[in-house]
Amino acid sequence: MKTKAFKTTLIYLFVFVLLAGMAPSGVLAQQAAPGAVFLGEGWQASYWNNITLSGTPTLTRVDSDVNFNWGLGSPAPEINADNFSARWTRTLLVTQPGVYRFTLNSDDGSRLFINDQLVINAWYDHGPARTFSATRQLNAGTHEVRIEYYERRGAAVIRFGWSQVGAPTSAPAPPPPAVSAPTTQPVGVGPWRGEYFNNRDLLGAPVLVREDPRIDFNWGFGSPAPGVIGVDNFSVRWTNTVNFAPGVYRFRATVDDGVRVFVNERLVIDSWRVQAATTVESADVALSGPASIRVEYFEDAGEARIALTWFQVGAAPPAPAPPLTGDVWTAEYFNNPDLAGAPTLVRGEAGPIDYNWGSGSPAPGVINSDYFSARWNRAVNFAPGTYRFRVLTDDGVRLFVNNQLIIDQWRQQSATEYSAEIALPGGAIPVRLEYFEHTGVAQIRLTWEQVGGPPTPPAPPAIGGLSGIELPRPTWSRVRIDRPFTGEYFANRDLSGSPVLVRQDNDINFNWRDSSPDPLVPADNFSVRWTNTLRLDAGRYRFITETDDGVRLYINDQLVIDRWRTQSRTRYTYETTLGAGEHRIRMEYFEATGQAFARLRIEVQRQPMGIVGNIITCVPPQPQNYAWIKLYRLDGNNRWQSLGPGIGSINPTGYLKIDGLPVDIFRFGGAGEPYKVEQWVDGRVVQSTGDYQRGEPEFRVRPFADNYTPWGCPP
Repeated sequence: MKTKAFKTTLIYLFVFVLLAGMAPSGVLAQQAAPGAVFLGEGWQASYWNNITLSGTPTLTRVDSDVNFNWGLGSPAPEINADNFSARWTRTLLVTQPGVYRFTLNSDDGSRLFINDQLVINAWYDHGPARTFSATRQLNAGTHEVRIEYYERRGAAVIRFGWSQVGAPTSAPAPPPPAVSAPTTQPVGVGPWRGEYFNNRDLLGAPVLVREDPRIDFNWGFGSPAPGVIGVDNFSVRWTNTVNFAPGVYRFRATVDDGVRVFVNERLVIDSWRVQAATTVESADVALSGPASIRVEYFEDAGEARIALTWFQVGAAPPAPAPPLTGDVWTAEYFNNPDLAGAPTLVRGEAGPIDYNWGSGSPAPGVINSDYFSARWNRAVNFAPGTYRFRVLTDDGVRLFVNNQLIIDQWRQQSATEYSAEIALPGGAIPVRLEYFEHTGVAQIRLTWEQVGGPPTPPAPPAIGGLSGIELPRPTWSRVRIDRPFTGEYFANRDLSGSPVLVRQDNDINFNWRDSSPDPLVPADNFSVRWTNTLRLDAGRYRFITETDDGVRLYINDQLVIDRWRTQSRTRYTYETTLGAGEHRIRMEYFEATGQAFARLRIEVQRQPMGIVGNIITCVPPQPQNYAWIKLYRLDGNNRWQSLGPGIGSINPTGYLKIDGLPVDIFRFGGAGEPYKVEQWVDGRVVQSTGDYQRGEPEFRVRPFADNYTPWGCPP
């Protein structure tokens, strides 16, 4: 006797065959699994010139597939290249019930709904390598599929994929075959201490602590401990001490979703992201004797799997010579071209920065081959002198030496070499190189050489000084915020999933006490992300957070305050010098239980009036000479900025005293403020002092004193 389900399946199969036979070429989607097919001519697509899918769509059309890489371009002439969003909808006909896997690859945010249920949630800024997947069991019949996407800036990518991965079952799917031996941990390793958390971020106290004989789990759609640990949104930390024979080892993890592996507190695998089952390996690690190993793992949604192994790849290396100070670069790699967010990979790199990855990746399987960026930091011991730095790059590069930007070529370009010179005082000097790759060949090289001797130290003050002078102290005043923050409120502590509330907050200054920010938000165990872009003048700024409980603050996507923990009301302060222009501010906050308080205050330092100095110099007198003096000060980015047109002398001897020059002693100290002074005659510079970045002697203007240039008027 045939069952009702069997009859239903026959009806759907008849409908599918009938539609396939009647449809003209191109009516059915190009993508298809054996037991399902998308109906219609294509995806019903709507595009907006905003990132919130709000208002009337600017463009509606039918897209045959959701597989776009617009690069830095636009989906259509009437759509922006940045700050746009899109929605695609289509009906999926399932004729064979089973388990189906769906994937989204996007830059920036994307999410997937099936039958109005959120299946994939990646609704935040990220790079194109962020691939998200979810596995769902679908019954026979039609299912409504909706894809939503937004692009903020930079490259625009959205790709959708799907496939049938198994028959209907409530049991976990079998693990895929291992990529290569070994597949389990070596024998003789003692039990692991496993700490299990019912959140994705290892926050708070573990809800379960147990001994695990090995790290080799495939929980499928289940839980590590039913009734104690959830099937989704959990994390685990395993620790152990393992005795290694002398040799070189490589660690391998197969994981769905994120994993980090530390060996002797050194991060050797960093793949902390939502991803389908993936195998990642460490670089070679030299070990001998007991070594501490820490494995951190989180599960987002869908299948849960983690396996760790290691194997020896070489004999023990000879004992290295003691490293020189600063001989290893700290390299941070990002799966976006903007150095935005947390790095995907952090590792130490010895030797010079000289890479030609071609069309490949710096770390295959971890870092993109296109649309990635990197930052290298190192303290280098220099002898005093003038140095020439050279970079060869494809594409963009920025070089900072001694915290000064000396090469700024942040743009798409084929392989090009740039150079700059700077005078260095000697000692450990910070060097930072920033790089991004767009598409095509990826190449970066950094070299330097000494081209001059030590810079001449500035002459001791001739007259005056600060001794005995009572100087006014600087004051701090609050920055007026002229545009609201966008607040995204989440009904969890880790900013995961979609916000339950998005609103405009004029200020971050809330004391909710035991209450909730809004009826849609719980009174406990919630989190908020506030974002804003502020236009600020150049100057010294102070950022003050005060929260109960956790807080993170980012300035231009750089994490500057990180206190993501349960705590009573606590204040943290960060000071920095910012250049004039727009600056991105992001504050993240979570509330555990009890009192809820969140405040951000931004202050700018105001110089007291009246701290001035002068310069005494000589210039061929006007009008019989076409000559003048030009002055420059350093801005917040340590770049020379002209103070205006030149100043001439009408004294027959050429004597010139320039009064009322501002002196920022709170930035530069009691020795005075650096100035650059140029003497121009007949349209060219004939004498100059103070440009220490190019090897000239430093020249400072001290307050309430006479400051003489190295040249003067003849007696």
